[in-house]
Amino acid sequence: KSDPKRIAAIGWNVVRLIVSWSRVEPSPGRYDEAYLRTVAAQVRRLRNQGVYSIVDLHQDAWSATLAARPDEVCAENTKPALGWDGAPAWATLDDGGARCYLGTRELSAAVQNSWSAFFADRPAADGVGIQTRYVAMLRHLGRTFAKDSSVAGIDVMNEPGAFGDEAQAALSRFYARAVTAIRQGEKDGRGLRHLILVEPSVTWSITSK
Repeated sequence: KSDPKRIAAIGWNVVRLIVSWSRVEPSPGRYDEAYLRTVAAQVRRLRNQGVYSIVDLHQDAWSATLAARPDEVCAENTKPALGWDGAPAWATLDDGGARCYLGTRELSAAVQNSWSAFFADRPAADGVGIQTRYVAMLRHLGRTFAKDSSVAGIDVMNEPGAFGDEAQAALSRFYARAVTAIRQGEKDGRGLRHLILVEPSVTWSITSK
């Protein structure tokens, strides 16, 4: 509870406030408004200390649901995936890929298959494309925070797993959809035009250390 005050005392004036798609949209098309009220409450706590928030749609290696199965057998020198954070189970289409990795978690077959499904906008069990659902979720977030001037912006996705030219092009198309959706959400909420932040592929993070 003391974090906002400590952050302000250090001299910082903005925080990336981590938000998870799996919490925002636990089932297709259904948004957890109680969770979003919790996020809004943290935004207010920060605002009261003069600190802006960037609503950061965070993910690491796609989803917590990609943890290795109990009976997973990993090849020599690879290790079972822990399962990290981000997408809900219903939007995780890994095609049964191995949940093992060598050094870099983003390179596991299950994680890469899940990203390929996202960029291709493959449908979940309800028949709607998972990228389409994500974009609709961004519109909802745009509307939710439309009138909040202490939200500095929305970070569309942390470290997207776009490897290679084809995936990079797909990432660009996704970002175009995301910008349109957020702007429409702000318009729906009769609010402000916030900053929209986009990140390069996780390749940049992996290779720039």
